[in-house]
Amino acid sequence: MKAKVLGICGSPRHGNTEYALKVALAAAEEVKDIETEFYTIVGKTLNPCMGDFKCGTDEATPEVPCPRWGNDDITELARKIEKVDGIIVGTPVYIG
Repeated sequence: MKAKVLGICGSPRHGNTEYALKVALAAAEEVKDIETEFYTIVGKTLNPCMGDFKCGTDEATPEVPCPRWGNDDITELARKIEKVDGIIVGTPVYIG
């Protein structure tokens, strides 16, 4: 059975972070029985957690886990995370 690794690019642009993450995923693919998937936040609607704990109430459903925001793209990402064996996160650093 192949292990699945999800690469999440947290950059709002298609740039260096995306490139570096794709290189890392390509290296992971070279390992026997590793399958990878790339996910970028470019063009996605990812609302922030407000810490209101509505996700733990009866208002939340598997289809819409966050009643505050509804079904934004974080739902899709959460489902992908649930199905993988590993995660590589790429995030930009603007001030070094």
